[in-house]
Amino acid sequence: MWEDTLMIYHSDNGAPHTDFSSNGDLTGYKASLWEGGVRTVGFMFSENKEIQPIRGFTDCYVHVSDWYQTVITASGGWDAYTNATGLDMPGELDSVDQFSLLSDNSTCPRKQIMLHIDPVERVAGYLKGKFKLLIGNQDSKSKCVKALFYPLDIGSIDLDIIQLFDIYEDPYETTNIAEQNPGAVDELRSDVLEFLSHQNPLQCQLPTIADSNPCDAVPYYLPWDFSKNTLPNTAKIL
Repeated sequence: MWEDTLMIYHSDNGAPHTDFSSNGDLTGYKASLWEGGVRTVGFMFSENKEIQPIRGFTDCYVHVSDWYQTVITASGGWDAYTNATGLDMPGELDSVDQFSLLSDNSTCPRKQIMLHIDPVERVAGYLKGKFKLLIGNQDSKSKCVKALFYPLDIGSIDLDIIQLFDIYEDPYETTNIAEQNPGAVDELRSDVLEFLSHQNPLQCQLPTIADSNPCDAVPYYLPWDFSKNTLPNTAKIL
């Protein structure tokens, strides 16, 4: 079985801000949009060179959602998936097929990553090409208030605070190059605003029995089919 296995390992986020963890020279920690919070380690391995013909490193962007499409391709593609499950390929996927990285490591299939839009802290983070755009006060510690409804629009982020980094040349985010690259700022900012126009709002989860649900303490995004009509009558629009 091991000879027919592709093992994929990756961390979910950077190390937290504690006395016993470190993100090296990267700025920030878990729960931040700095590289120390979002850049993670990972590797793939297979004994079978027909599954993974190359060995090496890549600096291409890979998002956790990409594993869905990539694993299906590595397992025989959508025809094999449909035959095994009876399910067809979804019409639209956020997942980007990264299988070419396993095959020849010559291309970077994913060109951008929408890291996060948080209307509570009014921050956003976005990667495109060599640039990383950070919007809002990245040191903000505001909290989601229960039973409040946060729509996503241009007022959801603080566009008065803009930082731009060349993430390939400056992975430690030491030099804000926004003033020297107004064209790049405008392009990435426009992309973020486009994301804002079609995302579902954030609603803080209401209390559950004995506070047993982690969402009591952590804001989260509701499923894609969430409708404003499902909001409780007591919810407030900010």
